Amino acid sequence: MNLRPGEQLVLRSIPWDLNMMTALINGAGGNDHLDLLQLRAASSLAESGRIPERLETSSPVALDHLAAHRTIQLDGREINGQQMEMSRIDTVVGAGTTELWTVRNTHNQPHNFHLHGVAFQIVAAGASSPDPQSGWKDTVLLAAGETIQLAITFPPYQDPLIPYMYHCHLMWHEDVGMMAQFTVVDPDQVDSAPRTLEVDHDHMAAGHDHG
Repeated sequence: MNLRPGEQLVLRSIPWDLNMMTALINGAGGNDHLDLLQLRAASSLAESGRIPERLETSSPVALDHLAAHRTIQLDGREINGQQMEMSRIDTVVGAGTTELWTVRNTHNQPHNFHLHGVAFQIVAAGASSPDPQSGWKDTVLLAAGETIQLAITFPPYQDPLIPYMYHCHLMWHEDVGMMAQFTVVDPDQVDSAPRTLEVDHDHMAAGHDHG
């Protein structure tokens, strides 16, 4: 995008279909118009360097050797029918493996699904692989009743006692317990890794933040 001298442009958030009744859409901000960023070009502009035609190259996550296909259900203030419990490990994944997560929002409100420690690619409905043009993400918004698939390759580091989070990133939803935990372990230890932890409630486990 090139700006002319003195030109101003505004990045604006416009209403989005959250698949809810009007009162709930209004309460969730779905009908808001928000100015997010204003760009102001100076009255005199210097020549800039040439912008590359492509800034980065992304390949789709390969789905031909999936270690697991999981279903994550978001409903009310729960994930898979449970609220957060710091001593419970909800999911154990193999380091360096790729999984396909189907995330279903069965609630009548939207939820922002956020995963700590990794980035994922979205697999469109009916597609056999992710579209790398949509980029890497760590958070995705699901409208009421929406289902998406996430292609996730987990990192090589591993620790069966240090959990990471996945949760709704609407702050008051996570604050009332809409969170779950996963650990990354050696692929050969996925079935034997601990599913419970001894927790010091004065010191939250690593990865437990609002990031």
